[in-house]
Amino acid sequence: MSGVDTSKLKDMISQAESVLEELKTKQKHKSKQKRILDALEKAYAILNKKLYTQKEVDYSTRIVWKSMQDFKPVIMWILLAIVLLFVFTFTGTYVFNYVKNNINGKNSINKMTNESSKLVTISYDESNVVDLKDMMSQKDEEGLLNQRQKFTIKNDSSKLPKNLDYIINYEITINEIKSDINKKYIKYKVDYEDEAGTFITTSISNLADLKKNKKGELILLEGTQKKDATTHFEVTFWIDYDTPNSEQDKSYIFSFDVHTTIDAK
Repeated sequence: MSGVDTSKLKDMISQAESVLEELKTKQKHKSKQKRILDALEKAYAILNKKLYTQKEVDYSTRIVWKSMQDFKPVIMWILLAIVLLFVFTFTGTYVFNYVKNNINGKNSINKMTNESSKLVTISYDESNVVDLKDMMSQKDEEGLLNQRQKFTIKNDSSKLPKNLDYIINYEITINEIKSDINKKYIKYKVDYEDEAGTFITTSISNLADLKKNKKGELILLEGTQKKDATTHFEVTFWIDYDTPNSEQDKSYIFSFDVHTTIDAK
């Protein structure tokens, strides 16, 4: 929403998700997991509203922060230190030198992640978090009219040697945060426009059909992107019309993640 700064809230959500994931992995502190999850759900609800105030955002930021306080404060300081180290280390000059010094011959470059290369930018129209908690079952023709989740993948080679050509390999995934409903009842369709302006649409499917990557994330879509290209994506979700009553009014909360690597041509 224009005029409202949500950056601090989104940063706090990211930290809370990391803490929650660590707690789940260690399978302990159930009460703390619930406290953090409750705070995250309230934060997601704020960001998913069409209209929200700065006061609501600031309050939600404090709530998420407080939900983590009983969980070893040192972890938060470690997370903060990692973020600061990342910011100061991977500057534009470093990226240039890194790429230049790792070219093997004329046409090869070491694979780099999106985070280290700083070549790829992922932007979301609203939030990368989706909450299907209050969504009712719908026929396909009705579900296709739901509000679309929109985001963009863009790469910029201005900090690289001009004669270096490359392609971006991207993997768009769904990272489950809370999953109560059977995924076979959650339908989706992806529409996107490539750098040539070609409009591509996938067939209607359900989340249960998606494969998982090594991290256990659902792989929504994979593809490639040319140098200095921009790709716009729109994803529509709805609950299948034939969903039984036992699966109605259940929660499914997840976030979009985009993983990229870079290969020289």
